[in-house]
Amino acid sequence: MCLHAACSPSRLDASGDLRPFFRAGSFATGRSFSRGRTTPAATFNIWPDLTEYHVEAAIAWAHTNAHRAEDTDWPMIVSLYGKLMAIRQSPVVALNRAIAIGQSEGPLRGLQELHAISNSERLVSYPFYHAALG
Repeated sequence: MCLHAACSPSRLDASGDLRPFFRAGSFATGRSFSRGRTTPAATFNIWPDLTEYHVEAAIAWAHTNAHRAEDTDWPMIVSLYGKLMAIRQSPVVALNRAIAIGQSEGPLRGLQELHAISNSERLVSYPFYHAALG
């Protein structure tokens, strides 16, 4: 939750300084891995007992770790969504992965992934599906 808050407009205090959401979120996420790692990304290839919450926290960490939108590590986010799909497959997770692929590899590649989502009929009433297609 701290990492999500780090992306919101409330991340700045009245003086325009960053509140400690990112630091707190990174610390809590790192502690959840309990292996002494300081960043979630450092742990993913060595810890087999990841839960969907660990992966979701790492995705949020990857988004908030970028100082600017263009600095976002989209290949890492694609990889994390792949791990999340292995744990909990759903059309919404597949949609988010397709969007990350579009950011990483280009819009045509992202559209290919969008059109390949199984059970995509479940996304018909999901506004973000149509936004991604647009």
